[in-house]
Amino acid sequence: MQGYSVLFVQTDVTKEQGIVSLMQKAVDHFGTIHILMNNVGKFQHKSLYDVTLDEWNDTIQTNLTS
Repeated sequence: MQGYSVLFVQTDVTKEQGIVSLMQKAVDHFGTIHILMNNVGKFQHKSLYDVTLDEWNDTIQTNLTS
């Protein structure tokens, strides 16, 4: 992107320490955080009737808290 500084940090957003590390790397790189864009979502590629309770809970946990 011309004229913009960006930073990509591969992060497991299901782990609190991963998110803390991401924020620290952003602050270290930019000095502060003004705008944070995050696009996280998980989807089971099968019928809802075939999704196990563990898969459902994992999807909800990821989509609501990550």
